[in-house]
Amino acid sequence: MFEDWSTKKKIGFGVLVFFVIILIAAALAPSEEEETKPAKFEVSNLSMSSSEIKLGGSVNVSVNVKNTGGKEGSKEVKLTFDGTTKTESVTLASGEETTVSFEISREETGTYDVSISGMSDSFKVIEETEPAEFQISNLSLSSSEVEPGQTLTVSVDVKNTGGKSGTKTVKFNIGEETKTRDVTLGAGESDEVSISVTKQEEGTFDVNVSGLSESFSVKAPAKAEFEVTNLQINPSEVEPEQTVAISADVKNTGNATGSYELKLKIDGTTERTKKVELGAKKSTSITFEVSENIEDSYSVSLEGLSGSFKVIQPVPEPVNIQGRGDTSTETFKLVEGLSIFHFKCEGNMNFIVELMNAETGETPIMPLVNVIGSFEGSTIVGVTGKSMQVSPGEFLLNIQADGNWEATVEQPRPDSAPSTPQTFSGKGHSVVGPFELEKGTATFEMRHDGSQNFIVELYDKDGNSPIMPIANELGSYEGSKTIGITGELMKASPGIHYLDITADGNWEIKVTQ
Repeated sequence: MFEDWSTKKKIGFGVLVFFVIILIAAALAPSEEEETKPAKFEVSNLSMSSSEIKLGGSVNVSVNVKNTGGKEGSKEVKLTFDGTTKTESVTLASGEETTVSFEISREETGTYDVSISGMSDSFKVIEETEPAEFQISNLSLSSSEVEPGQTLTVSVDVKNTGGKSGTKTVKFNIGEETKTRDVTLGAGESDEVSISVTKQEEGTFDVNVSGLSESFSVKAPAKAEFEVTNLQINPSEVEPEQTVAISADVKNTGNATGSYELKLKIDGTTERTKKVELGAKKSTSITFEVSENIEDSYSVSLEGLSGSFKVIQPVPEPVNIQGRGDTSTETFKLVEGLSIFHFKCEGNMNFIVELMNAETGETPIMPLVNVIGSFEGSTIVGVTGKSMQVSPGEFLLNIQADGNWEATVEQPRPDSAPSTPQTFSGKGHSVVGPFELEKGTATFEMRHDGSQNFIVELYDKDGNSPIMPIANELGSYEGSKTIGITGELMKASPGIHYLDITADGNWEIKVTQ
């Protein structure tokens, strides 16, 4: 009995444990309601098929609906607009989504607001309008007859009789030529559209625009036409104030009598005019007389013909002055350009020559000559009015000497000179030239055997000189220097040149290019 009781006790305990486990498991297991969430809907992406429709038309309004809950469910989507409400019901499984659409229309123009689930938009209803339509009328010409090359205006009236703004391309047919003009007009607006027509050939020309037609003629009138030929300038080189005769032939090549005014221009400025009257096919000669007082080259223009003349200073006669001892000479004239002074003195003491402007008392910084004892030599003075040079005018020489002296002033005006290479040689103060230098470079090879200054300066025929001498040495010297002949600032210019040499010994200079 004891064993039976023990066995029954064990079985009873096991059954008890089993039921406890079942109860615990049941308590821990989630309920069916807790496992599955209810249906939940999201409404998004409000859109419309159009923001503007015509009367009688419709617009499609749509939204996206999604069931984000755990169960299938239904959703009523409400569309509100213009005080009315439309609804659509949709049933979706969990995670399912769809598009819900509404078709709406209005019979009155205006702007209408649309809202679904807090989202909103709007659309506009407009009236149906007729397209742009154009009417072309009133074709007119500014003249029915023009001359060759004369401009004619062709115009039409264009009106937009439609209900919308639009652009019309108007085609103007003039003979075989077509021109177009675009015009943009609002509904009911009108405008004049025109073109310009120029014909060089004579004849009759038809004008057609959108079924409208007119015509005009081009006709050359009888008129005078003049031709100027055979320009003559005589002489082509004169002194200041000397008269220059400028002549030409004039012919009326037209078919009617007429008059013509000729304009003579000097350096681009009208200086003289003459009026001639000629019958058809007749001709004559005309002559103008002019003069200038400034040394220069002058351009001449007469009705398309051109030429030139030059005013030059006459070559002044040499000035010869002789004397003894200290002397202030009589005055002499220096004109613009280059002057060469030649001096000779037989004394034993100082021989100093100073150039002075007789009107202003001005003198160059350095004397022309400043030596002791007998002297024979030459030097250049530039008469240009520039710095370190003198201006044209009346001058005299202040001479300090103890013996007989002689001075000669030359003012050469060469038109030509030998080209390089040239070799010059001499002794003491000298002037050599003229010689021609072309654009580019020039090389001067120099030698001097004296004991004092050896200075070589380059002058052009107008008296201009670069600021720096070619050579400026003391004592004996042998060397070379290349300079630019470019016409630039502080550079020599191409043309005729001289050399002014200061020396006390024998020298030799070779010029090459």
